[in-house]
Amino acid sequence: MSLQAGFQYYNLIDQAVVKYSVISLKRHKKILVSGNQIEFIFTVKKLFFGYLNKSGAYIASPEKAVIDSIYFGGIKFSTLKDAVETAINEQNIDVKKLIEYAIKTESRVLASKLGFMLDLLGIKNEQLIPYKYYNYIKISGTGMHGTNKKWMINYD
Repeated sequence: MSLQAGFQYYNLIDQAVVKYSVISLKRHKKILVSGNQIEFIFTVKKLFFGYLNKSGAYIASPEKAVIDSIYFGGIKFSTLKDAVETAINEQNIDVKKLIEYAIKTESRVLASKLGFMLDLLGIKNEQLIPYKYYNYIKISGTGMHGTNKKWMINYD
């Protein structure tokens, strides 16, 4: 389990979970269990890391939930930024591990988005600069409008 449900598990968001997201190495159709929608998001093996066994269910670590949310989408940028800020303030997230996970994905777009987010939160993240994307990326839902040249981000 990851994405929004992962953030709710760690009490990093107050929003009700609309659907539970399961990252999987196999393709599955969405299912409905006790009125809850469960979606399965297919991923490749190299991106299947950072999950913890919690009473028989695999749940993304807080760091991996952030990485999955940036990589797969589904959470508004401002909501994700607020969740990361809460996790950092409550010492529920290891920023060093978060950056390591971003680099491990080998996604330049993810590195740029995470670097931009961490800059907004005042967190050092210079290790991500060599991995940033080389063209401008658009991010919506930030609650702001502008361009960030360091991370090559256009945002609104």
